[in-house]
Amino acid sequence: MDSLAIKKTSPLYDYWINKQDDLDEDIRLRKANKKNPQVRLFANEPYKWESLYQSIIRRIINGDRSSIKGLNILLDMINSQEKELLLKKLFSEGLLERNVIYDIKINRFAHLKKTQNFLTFISILVTIFVNPYDINIKRKPNHIYEKTAIIFFNIRKISDLKLNL
Repeated sequence: MDSLAIKKTSPLYDYWINKQDDLDEDIRLRKANKKNPQVRLFANEPYKWESLYQSIIRRIINGDRSSIKGLNILLDMINSQEKELLLKKLFSEGLLERNVIYDIKINRFAHLKKTQNFLTFISILVTIFVNPYDINIKRKPNHIYEKTAIIFFNIRKISDLKLNL
């Protein structure tokens, strides 16, 4: 599984690699679907949104079709242009098959059996706190999980530096 390809499909990819200054923040917020009442996750907690996005994409790639429901919830938080662009990227990168993209586009996932269980919940929680996808948070953290994510990110960068010396 190509981690960089997954990262590049995210509507927040440019945000994470840029300065995350006020201009970047404005560009990021323009991608939000203001009509969706759940948009506050994307608008106010981009790190959590990104962690969930990458985790869910990996689950779908690994065969967990029930995660399409979760992906659809996240995609509804971005505007329709961004959603269409994201789906094209997921297909062109070979990350999701055409039938999965089609199911997402027509909201056909009611037939999918829910496999959410306690271990999945714990796995997602750990992901949010530990930052295994190396998301570089440059703005001031507002939540404890963002603070721990920054710590784990910095520890990995220091470890990478020592290994390269």
